[in-house]
Amino acid sequence: MRVERIDKSVTGIFIAAEAVLYAVFMGLDIMGISPDTASVLKYTSIILCVCMACFRAWRFKTGESVAIVAALLCTLIADYFLLFPREVISPGLISFCVAHLIYMVIILDFDKKKALTGGALRLAAAAFFFVGYILATSAGTGLSGAWYDGLTVFLLLLYAVTFASNLVICGVACFKDGTHRLLFAGLCLFVLCDVNVALNNILPAYHLSALLMWAFYLPSQVVIVLS
Repeated sequence: MRVERIDKSVTGIFIAAEAVLYAVFMGLDIMGISPDTASVLKYTSIILCVCMACFRAWRFKTGESVAIVAALLCTLIADYFLLFPREVISPGLISFCVAHLIYMVIILDFDKKKALTGGALRLAAAAFFFVGYILATSAGTGLSGAWYDGLTVFLLLLYAVTFASNLVICGVACFKDGTHRLLFAGLCLFVLCDVNVALNNILPAYHLSALLMWAFYLPSQVVIVLS
């Protein structure tokens, strides 16, 4: 009973701390002030997610809890490149791709054969769409641009394919067997974040998308930590 109380207390403190950070950085974003401070608070909130994931891995010592730590560490690396922009964003995209490949392994219940097959299929699908992109740009369809370098496009495609596949497979498992329910909920919030990331890049004048990115993103990470 004492251990359970400690678990509940730590979880409560974690959620409360994340709620405070969330309220402050969302307030700053809404008011349009102190963007650097907001970025630091956002990054701090992800660091807390990693810390909580490490605590849960230490407590439960399951393959899933350890894998969640690995995925969130990749997310932490990715967020560094996205919150504190550099000229090269490829390391951030690679980290996000690895994170979602780890989620794939979790969803497939650590079945090595399925994971290897799933990873190969995702790479093949991304390569297929990348060839389509190259052909489209060669045909002068207007897709070329300063940031559309080959590596970035391939990583974005791999990310999209992996994420979409994970969402479908996790959703099927959730509704069929009742497994990975919290992970599925976290991924659903995550995809809502990504939809707004896409809108923010395609329609930069649509300011609401810039607010909604983190409105969905931090809750998604908190739910994933607790899955």
